Amino acid sequence: MVNEVKQYTTKKGDPMAFLVLEDGSAQVEGVCFPETYKKVREVLTEDSRLIVWGKVDHREDKIQLIVNDAEPVETVRMVMVKLSVEQARNRDYYSSLKRILRDNAGDKNKSKIPVIAIIGSGENRQLIRLGEDYWVHNDKSVVEALRNAKFDAFPTPLVSNS
Repeated sequence: MVNEVKQYTTKKGDPMAFLVLEDGSAQVEGVCFPETYKKVREVLTEDSRLIVWGKVDHREDKIQLIVNDAEPVETVRMVMVKLSVEQARNRDYYSSLKRILRDNAGDKNKSKIPVIAIIGSGENRQLIRLGEDYWVHNDKSVVEALRNAKFDAFPTPLVSNS
């Protein structure tokens, strides 16, 4: 959540912002440089719930997040892929899954849709978030590609709106 937004103007006259972000367990200061600020200024409001992408910067015993992008949490999507235990153990099946995800990953800076594998069913099911190398940039196209390859896949919001 965004606790505080302070807008500043650079020496060149470009707007930027310093932020205070909180996740419920800790706070961190963030900085949003002019190029990024142009993209995200509309969503950077106090009390907004955001997913923020960035890099951690350590300076003089101080941690700061350099913001690269931000989106309202309600708009962020993910892709779920159901696998039986047998499918998850099958190297060919798993290799096919990885290939499809890599083919749909695109530019790493733009691939922000996480992929979650649901392995097993019922009480024994496990949810595994695949690494960022397997994140995709278009949930609809990757779900279509996965379904064409006979995977049980579906897009879903990161959080429900209810």
